[in-house]
Amino acid sequence: MCFELMRDKAPEKSSEKNDKIKLGKPKGIKFDKSGASCELFCTDEKILFKWRDALRNIMNQRGFHELYRAHKKIGKGNFASVYLAERLEDEKMFAVKAFSKEAAYAQEKGKEALLNEVDLMRALDHPNVMKLHEVFETENSLYFILDLLEGG
Repeated sequence: MCFELMRDKAPEKSSEKNDKIKLGKPKGIKFDKSGASCELFCTDEKILFKWRDALRNIMNQRGFHELYRAHKKIGKGNFASVYLAERLEDEKMFAVKAFSKEAAYAQEKGKEALLNEVDLMRALDHPNVMKLHEVFETENSLYFILDLLEGG
């Protein structure tokens, strides 16, 4: 099961290259499982953000490409690439580990290993351990939003 913070249509972008991408105002949360969905609407933005913050610690989300802008590739492994990405909501920078579901799931116990990694990283909460902030899922990929560790 996945969820998505639904938003009003975003204001039109200007043609200026340096203009910030604007996000529409939150209007509800949509739950989705195997094609069946349920939408909950709320006019209080603070309540929607509290729900989103609670849910993203236990569920995958939809809408990665609308909420993040990848700037450059900063790493590569066997099944994933890591990108420097900006969260459009607050312009904060993160490392995004992007997994190809096809490549990862093709390995023996690949899906199980990936799900275990998500569960473990969600459970860890220590200042000396890289934090998993949220997980996004598309049809073809999984995106782990991680602390950006700079300095080598």
